[in-house]
Amino acid sequence: MSKVPRQGIGFQWNAGGWFGCQIGGTLWILICAVLLTPKDATVAAAVFAAFLLPNLGGTALWILRHRVAPYPAIQTLLILCWIAAIACIFVAESSGLWHAIAGVPIHTGGGAEGTVSAESMNVMVFLLFPLLMLVFHLIQRQARKADPAQDV
Repeated sequence: MSKVPRQGIGFQWNAGGWFGCQIGGTLWILICAVLLTPKDATVAAAVFAAFLLPNLGGTALWILRHRVAPYPAIQTLLILCWIAAIACIFVAESSGLWHAIAGVPIHTGGGAEGTVSAESMNVMVFLLFPLLMLVFHLIQRQARKADPAQDV
């Protein structure tokens, strides 16, 4: 059996792109787990489990890239990241600790300062992954239109 990565149309397997997406989509969940640890270790463990889901799934998809086309794999990774993000917020919110860790200070260097509220974080998380999935779908659709002979 060949271990050559499956070719795609619109998307190709790329280690930097793949692990950049995976780490970029989940690192904040790990940070939440670390911030929650001194407040409630059980909640932190649940959030850490949410961090593991897309990272284990993403690593498995990478290992199986000779069997899986890049576009369905990236969409699957984004779904896993989205589920993990929702789980992280749900667990932290249910424990009453989300507001304690979600107020992120913003320092612009120009004197303007503020915080990102927990509600703003919720909106960003709930919209980010579906919007990325939509953008990737449009890229894939455009690539298929440009080369209709390929059906990957």
